[in-house]
Amino acid sequence: IVIDGMVFQNAKHSQWGAAAIYLRGNMTVQNCTFRNCESGSNAGAIWIEQGEATTPAVVRNCLIEYCVCTQAESGAGAIYNSEGQGLIENCIIRGCKGSIGGIRNNEGGVVRNCVLYNNHSTYNGCIYGKGSFFNNTICNNFGDRYAGSRTEGRVTNSVFWGNSTTYEHTNYVDGSTGATKNIGDVGSGSGITTGLAADNSATDGPNFVNPTSFSGLPKTDVEKGAVEKASFALTSFSTKLLNQADASSAPTKDIDGVARPKGTGSYIGAYEYDPDATVIHVTGVSIEPAEIEVIEGKTGTLVAKVVPDNASNKRVEWSIDDVTIATIQNGKVTGVKPVTTKAHVKTLDGEFKAEAKVI
Repeated sequence: IVIDGMVFQNAKHSQWGAAAIYLRGNMTVQNCTFRNCESGSNAGAIWIEQGEATTPAVVRNCLIEYCVCTQAESGAGAIYNSEGQGLIENCIIRGCKGSIGGIRNNEGGVVRNCVLYNNHSTYNGCIYGKGSFFNNTICNNFGDRYAGSRTEGRVTNSVFWGNSTTYEHTNYVDGSTGATKNIGDVGSGSGITTGLAADNSATDGPNFVNPTSFSGLPKTDVEKGAVEKASFALTSFSTKLLNQADASSAPTKDIDGVARPKGTGSYIGAYEYDPDATVIHVTGVSIEPAEIEVIEGKTGTLVAKVVPDNASNKRVEWSIDDVTIATIQNGKVTGVKPVTTKAHVKTLDGEFKAEAKVI
């Protein structure tokens, strides 16, 4: 059975299962969108249970956004791979919330080439479980306890960046089950290496094409727009991720279908940088909102709107006139004292500039 190209929106289910689909073995869900679905148990969008089927269930090339599971401690905002035999690949999960913000993947299951960003975990991280996780990009998620991950499975070739928590572990990867070639800006557990800069455009930063500038769920229309236009694809400046992966564990293609490897080795994360792709240059930039008020010690978000939307290199550099009034990193503004100053953004392609008032 194949479910292809459908949109599941505003589905609700109060008890056991998932809001949109209860998926069994021998079934495939592909090229589908799940939006604003809510479940009281297990998963906000998809629950996978193998049953007596002879082949695993597959979730492929799907977008899951703004889905919620309200079950405490074990529910997943997007997908619960319960019996751990399902394959989840080439999916984007964003703006979801649950005890596990994105995917619970039990032993035997595989998650690969997925991008999970700006999700909210109330307990167990954006990814959780003892299954296998290969070449995933897990960025700018927020956790009340664990943020990016809480995994004891085999996690390989994955990047963790911009995740944040107010309590315990930002990115926890247990290395005892063969986890290797994972990198983050912060992390704990023997399965992850730190050293990735928090500044996206730094020499040792990830240099994603167009990442969001805040962690967790979007709180304003501007932030929601940024989530929906974000890209965590790589650029030629992503040297901390290029040619660094364990090729034996990497899928043969990336999330966009680009063949791996393109360089001397495969790349960490869901995307393979393609040096042969047609370059589309930046033609301009603006900032939203044009004016932002930030209280002392609090933060706000400025979003660089780079055009065209499909520009190859949408990386930008941020600056502020007076750091004694406010500071800025990746568009996140932190107030220092209540005086007016200006924030500036410059594209690295073409050096187009824009400014916004900070009050």
